[in-house]
Parts: sequence; C-alpha cells; structure tokens
Amino acid sequence: MDAQCALGKMCAAGEGGDQDESEATRWLRKAAEQGYAGAQFHLGLMYEYGEGVSNDYNLAVKWYRLAAEQGNALGQYKLGLMYLDGRGVFADYVYSRMWLIIASMSGSTEAVEAQKKQENLLSETLKKIDIVICTALIPGKTAPVLISQDMLESMASGSVVVDLAVEAGGNCPLSKLGEVVDHNGVKVIGSVSYTHLTLPT
Repeated sequence: MDAQCALGKMCAAGEGGDQDESEATRWLRKAAEQGYAGAQFHLGLMYEYGEGVSNDYNLAVKWYRLAAEQGNALGQYKLGLMYLDGRGVFADYVYSRMWLIIASMSGSTEAVEAQKKQENLLSETLKKIDIVICTALIPGKTAPVLISQDMLESMASGSVVVDLAVEAGGNCPLSKLGEVVDHNGVKVIGSVSYTHLTLPT
C-alpha cells in the first residue's frame, strides 16, 4: 500500500516522468481501497479540488472520513472544514467542531487555528441566543468542550444550556450530571435525556 500511494503521489507530481493525474488516481485509489489512510486523504483532496478527477464534494467527504476514522489528522481537519462549509455534507457546526478538536488532538496545527476562529464565532453567536442544546460525543473519548466558561459568561442572564453529553464529561465544563447549575444567571442543565427535562423558569 505504501508503494502504491507513493507511486500515485509521484505520478501526480510528475516525478520520474510526465505528470499523469489519471495514473495518480489509479494508484492512490488502489491503496485507498486497501485502507491506506494517506491515500484516502490524497483522494479526498483530488475530489475536493477536481485534480485528475471531476470535482465531487461527496466523494471528497467519503475519502476524508475514511482517513479521519483511521486517525489521519489532515483527513480529520479537512472533514471538519467540509462540515463547517456544508460541502458534500449538510453544514453542521457540532460535527465540524468535533472533527477539528480530534484533528487538534492528533497534532494538526491547522485545526488548532480553525478552532480558534470557530470559538470566536460561537462566542459572538452565544451572546444573541437564549437556549443551546449540546449533544457532541466522540466514541470512546471524553466529550469535547464546545462552550467554555468564558463563553457562558458572555451569555445573557436567563439563557439556558442543556448538555446532553454530560455523562461523557459534558460539552460545557460546568455541567453536572442530573443538576442545574446557575452561573451568573445562565442555567446549565446536565441531563442524559431531554424526554424528562423541565426547563428552569
């Protein structure tokens, strides 16, 4: 698989001969279909930018996801951006944030920068809304923090945060399982199910 991926990259770059994107795609696809995360990531790039193949965001997401699920930090980063922009998938801030957090934990400096921009945008948005429901979970890991204490402090008094991920650590650091925490007038509800919730008044 390493050799197939390397050969694909060489064909794409024109190393050792003429640049041949269709040959690059063929070799990268062989390695990707055998589960090689680096090749899956490169195929995602090719489909995202239409290099050697027709531009297809759905296929870009497919290959990025396969790479991301194997721990490829660049695949995780690109998948986070695809969710953020709604390319090949429905725009979804939570999934975008989740994949960017995972990419950051995997060592992607690009994801760290993207996260900072997201945090600034979320902080500004939270000032304008009254209720937030958090559900982000990462299988087998602690839930990512989506709403920091600083963000809570920027929210208007009377706002409510419902954290349904509290059992896995919570998407808000002040969440406590089965409790309603009042932080400067903002209620943080730590619940694992919304079916029995009674919102505070």
